[in-house]
Formats: sequence, C-alpha cells, structure tokens
Amino acid sequence: VVHESFHQLIEDPAHGSAAYVDCINCLTTFASNAQFPSVSLEAVDLIHTCTSITIHGLATDDADAAAASAPGENGAGAGEYRFTESEAHVRLWFPVLTGLNRISVDPRLDIRTRALDSLFQVLETYGETFSPGLWDLVFHGVLFPLFDDIRHVDEEQGETEWLRTSCAPAMTRMNALFAKFFSALSGLLPGYLRLLGQCIAHHNEAVAHIGVGSIKTLLAEKAAVFSDGMWDSLCEVVASVFEQASPLSDTALAEATEGMGVEERLRLVGTRHRV
Repeated sequence: VVHESFHQLIEDPAHGSAAYVDCINCLTTFASNAQFPSVSLEAVDLIHTCTSITIHGLATDDADAAAASAPGENGAGAGEYRFTESEAHVRLWFPVLTGLNRISVDPRLDIRTRALDSLFQVLETYGETFSPGLWDLVFHGVLFPLFDDIRHVDEEQGETEWLRTSCAPAMTRMNALFAKFFSALSGLLPGYLRLLGQCIAHHNEAVAHIGVGSIKTLLAEKAAVFSDGMWDSLCEVVASVFEQASPLSDTALAEATEGMGVEERLRLVGTRHRV
C-alpha cells in the first residue's frame, strides 16, 4: 500500500489527511510490536518512506502552482520558509516525528537505533525548509523529551538502558542539527545548553562526558558566530554546573552529608569532585 498507493490515499481531497495520520499511526503500532523485530524495523523504514512520498508530492504541487502563476509571482519569496508552525504543517510533520520519537525509546536496541536514525535523517533532510517557529515545536515536542531520563532518573534508579546505549548518538545528532541549521535554531540554544549542563552535572559519569563533549564540539563549530547573549547563556550554564558539581569545603560537606550512611557520603563526594 505504501509503495504503490500511498500517494493516491493522501491526495484524496475528502479523506487524504485522515488517511495519512491513520497510516503513520498504524506503522508506529507495527514498529512497537514486541514479537516480530523484523516487522518493527520494516515499519520504521516505511514511516520514513511515507515522509519522502508526501514531501515529494508537495514539491510537485508547488512546482505546478509556480508554473501556473503569473510572471514574477513565484509563490514564497526569498527568505520565507516552506513549512511553518501553522496547524496544517504541524498536522503534516508531527505524526511522523512523534511516532519516531516513541519508537526511539523502544527497549530493543536495534529498533530504537533505527528509529533515531530515521528521526534525525528526516530532520537533516528537510530541516532547511522549517521556520524557527516550527523548529521550536519540534524541539519541545519531540527532541528534548528524548532526554527525559537525564532530568528524571535519579541516582537511586541508576543508569537506564537508553542512557547507556542511545544517549550519546542522539546527542551527537542534536549537535549536528545545530551546526547545520544554526540560524534557524539559535533561539533554542539556551534550552539546549541547559540540557547539556544537566548532562555534565549528572551523577552518571558517562552522561557527564557526553555533555562535556557536546559543548566542546558545539563551540568548535559555532563559537565564531555566538552573540553576546549566547555567551551569557553558556556562562550561566557553566557557572551552574560548577555550583552543582564542584568540590565542597569541609564545613559544607559535613552539613550536606549529615545523617547519611557511608555509601551515600562516598557517592556524593565522588559526584561533587568530578568537575
């Protein structure tokens, strides 16, 4: 159906929009099935295929519209974005992106790796057509939630499988998005830097190294175009990290560990002395 008839389904003026959403949701459900990993992998690939077919169809429609317009009327002017935060465009992109987001936290490593690759491939391929407003929705609704384990998994719960195996590649792809679309994403930089600061201050040392490496990579690629406000945001994050993770004085350590057992004291000292 996807390869042979999907374009016809979504072009139906009466039911195309509903068919599109239903198809993506169906594939997301197939991808999340726990019994047949080969079906899950194929479903992820088909979600990506649906995106390509849909955007190709829209490109054809745009070309036809441009050809039919009067001379000098070429549709969107220079500097305008093809996809914005409008309701129609959100309905187009969010079924795919939120579906891949859900599969990206699948307990099976190969499934979530394929989903993460597809998610970031879609964004890297079509991101130049996104307005800053649409990017804002994508980051807050799709990308930042990927890293919820960093914010919500405490020391008692230990390290999750996602943090151990998928956090580093996901953060690498996030950095690549900022490097590629920096002008459109610059308004999101403070929130991204705060996320990296949470990584660095995390009780898990591997996660902390991911945060440090990501900030170093971002600075190596984009520091030359940082505004004063961006440097201020970075300095605030660094100051916060040092406040949370720098070694405590003897007096402060005694106050912080009062009533703790030996293991808890050692864990706190280890975390605070890492920076």
